[in-house]
Amino acid sequence: MDQNRLFFERHGNDGLGMEGGYLRQIFDHLQDGIILMNEERKILLMNPSAERITGWKLGEKVPYCSYCQTRKLEPGEERCYLMAKREIPYFLSSMPTYEGRYVDMEMSTAIIYENGEQRKQEILLVLKDLTAKRKEEEARISKLVLQKTLEAQESEHKRLAQELHDGVGQFVSR
Repeated sequence: MDQNRLFFERHGNDGLGMEGGYLRQIFDHLQDGIILMNEERKILLMNPSAERITGWKLGEKVPYCSYCQTRKLEPGEERCYLMAKREIPYFLSSMPTYEGRYVDMEMSTAIIYENGEQRKQEILLVLKDLTAKRKEEEARISKLVLQKTLEAQESEHKRLAQELHDGVGQFVSR
């Protein structure tokens, strides 16, 4: 990740600086994928989580999500929904990975101007893999269904036991 090192060196090294500093440790250990790309969607910088989630590499182009790949565009409209509708804070869709499979993700973007005079844009893309969250939700629902099923069975057993008790009581009292 030499490009990453050059990028971080360019932005200072004062203990909080990115190269070997505290901010670099945060960047490297975030669970969310962080990608900095240019206007042509070329990856300039990415953290290890982004590479793990997507399989993409520095210098490659970030593909469009499943929604943006198929959405109808107005003439001159940006294909990327997050870039076209900048007021949208985040967006849920599936992103293609290096292996060709799609992963459900929550995405957000921010525009960063590297050079204010030239208005050269860099886009910060944050990716949150929702696979683990979905599995946790499925496990929680499964546990809840099991709990409700057991409660219903226990209630039915109590009801049957009460009916049996009442029936035996009536038979004996005759």
